[in-house]
Amino acid sequence: MTDDTDHRAIRLTIFGKGIEVEKMQKRLRCAARATGTELQLSWQDEYPQTLNIAAKNSTAVTCDDKLVLDGLKPTEEIETLLTQLKKKT
Repeated sequence: MTDDTDHRAIRLTIFGKGIEVEKMQKRLRCAARATGTELQLSWQDEYPQTLNIAAKNSTAVTCDDKLVLDGLKPTEEIETLLTQLKKKT
């Protein structure tokens, strides 16, 4: 029997350091609960050079190696993003 939870989960990587990463994780989880979205979160403190990030001291989130959030956004905006990403999976 296979577990297809990972197939339905949206895989996101958070880039950044410190308290901003914790805030981003909380907002992502809150938005995921509100939209009924399963998330698989990972974290890295170093930004890849391939990402064009305006402020390297803020947080960023990628999905499939594409930048989807640059900086901390309101939870409502993250809910909209997760809804859009969910439709693509």
